[in-house]
Amino acid sequence: MPLRLQSFRPVGWVVRRTMDAHRAIIISILLITFMPGCANRDLQFSYDRSLWQWEARTQISASPFSTATVKIQIVGDEKPLRPDQLALVQRVIAWLPELMPQITKQVAEYDEDLKDPKILREQLTEPSISLFEPEEQPSRSWSFTIERPSHGSAFGYHLEFVDKDFKEIWAGD
Repeated sequence: MPLRLQSFRPVGWVVRRTMDAHRAIIISILLITFMPGCANRDLQFSYDRSLWQWEARTQISASPFSTATVKIQIVGDEKPLRPDQLALVQRVIAWLPELMPQITKQVAEYDEDLKDPKILREQLTEPSISLFEPEEQPSRSWSFTIERPSHGSAFGYHLEFVDKDFKEIWAGD
């Protein structure tokens, strides 16, 4: 009895979907590995159960803040990080030198006390990159936060982005 290809359609669909998922993972890994301009491809994430987030640290060159160390936070369950989340982190790190003038400009416009670069450098600490939308796939939303301890222990400026596009700034704990 000859085999009819139509009888195998469901199996073929599953194979195609699985291959598409594998192809997306491979592309994400290649982007992470070979993306030009990434400051640190060897980020070591650890999970902080008390804060429900993955954390890593990297360095930024020519930081306008009191430190060049940037904390990276991916908020969510203790599930393995997805390739699209890691790829977004690497893109953000690569974009930071280009975005830093816009970040400092937005902060200075939001709080006129910080227009002086010396005051901005002295008063803003603990820069961080945060991904808060664990269900968004692929990940594109992120925020850049800088703490200002002189206004309270957890006070900071939060600049929200989608990819490289600035969306809004707000301040608070």
